[in-house]
Amino acid sequence: MENEQKSTNWWLPILIIVILAGIIIGWSYYQKSKQPKEDIKVGVISPLTGTATLYGQGSLDMINMAVEEINNNGGIKGRKLVVLAEDGKCQSEPAVTAAKKLIETDGVKLILGGHCSSETVAIAPVLDQNQVFGLAGVSTSTGILDKYTYMFRTSPPNLEQAKLIASLAYNKYNIKNIAMLVEQTTFAKSIAGDFVTAFKELGGNIVDEEAYASDQKDFKTELTKIKAKSPDAIFVSPQGQPTGAEIVKEIKTMGINAKLTGNTVFVGKKIYTDSQGSLPNGTFTVAPYADPSNSKTAELIEKYKAKYGKDIPYNNFFVGAAYDGVYMLKDALLKCGVDATCVRDYFHAIKNWSGSVATFSFKPNGDPEINNWSELRIEDGNEIFEKVQ
Repeated sequence: MENEQKSTNWWLPILIIVILAGIIIGWSYYQKSKQPKEDIKVGVISPLTGTATLYGQGSLDMINMAVEEINNNGGIKGRKLVVLAEDGKCQSEPAVTAAKKLIETDGVKLILGGHCSSETVAIAPVLDQNQVFGLAGVSTSTGILDKYTYMFRTSPPNLEQAKLIASLAYNKYNIKNIAMLVEQTTFAKSIAGDFVTAFKELGGNIVDEEAYASDQKDFKTELTKIKAKSPDAIFVSPQGQPTGAEIVKEIKTMGINAKLTGNTVFVGKKIYTDSQGSLPNGTFTVAPYADPSNSKTAELIEKYKAKYGKDIPYNNFFVGAAYDGVYMLKDALLKCGVDATCVRDYFHAIKNWSGSVATFSFKPNGDPEINNWSELRIEDGNEIFEKVQ
C-alpha cells in the first residue's frame, strides 16, 4: 500500500516546481511592467549656427513640437521619444562628425536630417554603411540620395523647381539673357546648375556666371562684371539670407536695373526686410507652397506661433515638413519598433500620406512626390503665391 501511494504521488514535487516557476516568472514580468519603458532616441542633424540657422532652427523647433505632442499622447506604445540634436552647420565635415557621434556614442538608429543639402549629401553614405534610417528636410540638391537606400527626404529635388523657374523666366517674363551669381555650396550650386540647363534648353542665353565664397562680404567685383553684360535678369543663388540681403543692397547701390530671380532662400520677406526694402517688386522664384487656407496648415501655423511666439521662419512647406516627418516616423515606429530596416521599408511603401503641409509619397530613390508648386513673387515686401502647373 505504501509503495502504491508513493507511486501515485510522484508528480507532486514536479507540480510544486512548476507552480513556483510560474510565480517567479509572473513576478518578474510584473516587476518589469512597473519599470519605465526604454526611451526611443531620435537624432537630429540641422544647421543651428551659421547662415542657414533660420530654417535649421525652425526645423528643429518643428521636430521638438511634434515629439512633445506624441509623448503627451502616450508616446510609441508607452515609450517616449527623446531628441538628440547636433549642429551640422550646413557643412559636410561637422555633419559627418555629428552623424558618427549619434550612431557610435549615442546608439541612435533613427536620424532626422540633415536639414541642408551639404549636410545630407555627406551623411547619406554614413547612414547606409551603419544601416541607420534617415529622413532629411530642407535638402533639395538633385540626385544626392540616388545611391543610398536608408535615406529619404521631405523636400523635392532642385531639378523640378529649376525647370519651373526657367519656364517662368523665359515664357512669362520674356527673359532671354541672364547672369548667374552663385554661392559655392552644394545646394546653391545644384539649383543654379539645374536652372542653367533648363534655361538653355528653352533657348535662353547665360551671359555671365559668377561664383562667391560663403564667407564673402563684398560682391562689387562680381556685380561689376555682371553689370557690364547688361543682362535681362540676374539669378542669385545664396545658401543663407545674410549674404542674399547684402547682394540685394549692393545691386541697388550700383544701379543695376535687371530683373531679379533666384532660389527660395533669395526670394522672400526675410531678404526684403534685411535689405531694408532693397528687394524690388516683381522679384520671383518657384517654391513648394503650404497653403494657409488649408485647415491642417493653418492649425500648424497657429500651434507654432503659440509655442514659440513667432511666425514659422523661412518657407512654411520646407520647415513645416519637419513636423510631418516626425508623424510619419511615428507611424513607422508603431509598426516596426526601432528596426531601421523595417522603418526604411515602411517609408518606401508610403503613398498619399496626408500631412500638415503636403500629401507625401516617396519614389524608389527616397525623393518625395508632391505637386504644390507656386510662383513666389515679392510685391511691396509681401510674398505673393500663384499656383503653377
